[in-house]
Amino acid sequence: MKQHHLSTKFLMFYIFIGVFGFFTVTLGGSYMVEKHFEHSLSAALYTEAHNIASNDAVKSNISSTTVDTLQEHLSAIADFQDAVLWIINSNGEIIVSTRKDIDIDDPIPLEEFDAAKWGSNYYQVGNFYGYFDTDQLSVIAPITSDMTTKGYVAIHYAMTNLYQSRSSILFIMQVIFLICYAATSLLLWVYSHYIRKPLTKIMKGASEYAGGNLEYRIEVTSDDEMGYLANTLNYMSDELNKNGEYQRKFIANVSHDFRSPL
Repeated sequence: MKQHHLSTKFLMFYIFIGVFGFFTVTLGGSYMVEKHFEHSLSAALYTEAHNIASNDAVKSNISSTTVDTLQEHLSAIADFQDAVLWIINSNGEIIVSTRKDIDIDDPIPLEEFDAAKWGSNYYQVGNFYGYFDTDQLSVIAPITSDMTTKGYVAIHYAMTNLYQSRSSILFIMQVIFLICYAATSLLLWVYSHYIRKPLTKIMKGASEYAGGNLEYRIEVTSDDEMGYLANTLNYMSDELNKNGEYQRKFIANVSHDFRSPL
């Protein structure tokens, strides 16, 4: 029967832990970091959108021809956030965009836009009703005045930027894992020095005892389980050797008595 060495099993398990741990850090870490960035960034963008929506200048200009006076101020905010900022009127039409000049008399309609469908969610990830070609992290905040909703402030942040940030953090996590994994390779030395070598000597001694060499001594002097096992086997071999001597002496005496009965 083929013998499977304990050291081979230990090494295979160690490699398995490394591969499994790396993929766990990569997949699980990627998901957790992305969700963390998504929640924290959406909260920050919603706070900014809410502050803009609460601004009196925005409330008063959303339906006037002077709405373009907000463009410069909003563009500065959008550039700081590395995002796109819109003002949407109550009809679901874009009247201000920090990335495109829009005539208030010719707004850009958003098909199927319905803020009520957002429910309690203050952000979404997607192409925002088909307007963008790539996924965006979008938040909206209502512009209210006299208990009526006059429009919405929408801020869009490209998910590609979030993915880049996620990749940077994930790379750091992977490097830290590999460093820690390399450090744990010291376990292989511990296993070899404190387990494999003493166990090899004990196995050699057991083979000698099985072959009848009861005078063989197992040279393991550690103060642990391996040392205790080696001392126990040495004691056992001494006792068996003594019993053998007693038997040989007894047989020799009996044989002598038979040869010399008188």
